[in-house]
Amino acid sequence: MAVVRQTQRVFNKPIGVTRMNTGEAELWQTVSNAASTINNIAMDYEKTVGVSQAQEAALGVARDDVISIDPSTGKPVALKIAEQYGSIRARAFTDIINRRFEESISNEITTKGIDFANKYPSSAVFNEEMSRYIQDLVDSSNGMYSEFIQETGTVYIAKATKTLQSAERAAAKKSAIRAADFSKQSLIRKAKEHSATGGDPAVSEQMFKEAAAAIQNAYDVGGTAAQYFASLDELNLGRAQASVAGLEKTTSHLS
Repeated sequence: MAVVRQTQRVFNKPIGVTRMNTGEAELWQTVSNAASTINNIAMDYEKTVGVSQAQEAALGVARDDVISIDPSTGKPVALKIAEQYGSIRARAFTDIINRRFEESISNEITTKGIDFANKYPSSAVFNEEMSRYIQDLVDSSNGMYSEFIQETGTVYIAKATKTLQSAERAAAKKSAIRAADFSKQSLIRKAKEHSATGGDPAVSEQMFKEAAAAIQNAYDVGGTAAQYFASLDELNLGRAQASVAGLEKTTSHLS
């Protein structure tokens, strides 16, 4: 009987090792994230406080430093303070100064305009003096500051000049009305006096015509209808009285 020999086989392969997940990596990642969050919160808080401090500092700057222009930079003197801040604080400080500059310059232009309007009642002279004043401010600044002054000044001068011109027209009309009324009353009185004293009827009639023209002129320049008709009634009464006086004089030798 045949004998079957068994052959033993040996396999060389690594022994598998099973690692246990203890959660240590996730724990450290959580700690790292928490530290980063805390750091960001601290930085945001410091940034917020810094911006607030810069804004408070800008609000506390003297007005003269806000509107005074540094010849070397063409910018408000107050902006030199921003050089000591970081970019974020400097921007916050500058924004406040710029707003204050615009408000202060607008007020300054208005104040100067009132002063010039009282000093130079003529709209033409006012426009010339204010334009010179605005140009001096523009020349002493540059960039956004000169542009703001130019735009604000131009708008103000246009509005103020228009207001002064309207006032001038109203004053001129009022003066013309007074002059026309005075001329009218004077001519009516002279015509009545001339005729009442027995003056030449032809001369009296000419004077009454001139008075009538003056009445029409007084109405044309702004007189009221009531004044117009009242003056005509007065003139016609004078004419009638002159006619009666002339007729009496003519017929007096017949009685």
